[in-house]
Amino acid sequence: MITFSNLIDKFQEFAEDNYFIESFSYGSPSDVDLDKFELYPLLHVVYTGASYDGGNKVYNMEVYILSLPPSEADKNLYQKADITNAEQVAEDILADMKNGGNIFEFEYLYEVGSASVTPLEETQSNTLAGCLLDLSIIVPYQHNACVAPLTGVQPQ
Repeated sequence: MITFSNLIDKFQEFAEDNYFIESFSYGSPSDVDLDKFELYPLLHVVYTGASYDGGNKVYNMEVYILSLPPSEADKNLYQKADITNAEQVAEDILADMKNGGNIFEFEYLYEVGSASVTPLEETQSNTLAGCLLDLSIIVPYQHNACVAPLTGVQPQ
């Protein structure tokens, strides 16, 4: 069974192997603290919950792919390139899940349920730019009572 922990490990592996991504984190959106990260672009994963549909579990994720332009003066020039590059990273994640199997291996049966990309541009205090990949990942789930950590109980 594929767990949340397994998915985070795969996203981290993807971030480490991707030539564009420099940092990885996960947690709530508020965990993206500019003072905490020194290397950009950043891939940050937010787990928003799961649902169960027949023999599947559907994980819902928000994947932030963010860059920090080198200066406030060049913000607009860099934001266009950062959004373009971030969308390509989002498409690389989707392609690997659907076609490549390099990080999200086929043997584990990852399936993209739905995906959408929203460009992100910060025009106020920070100059972060990139995109948000809203993603649902479908994995097999068998409601297997044999793996329940219960003592004194034996499944029929």
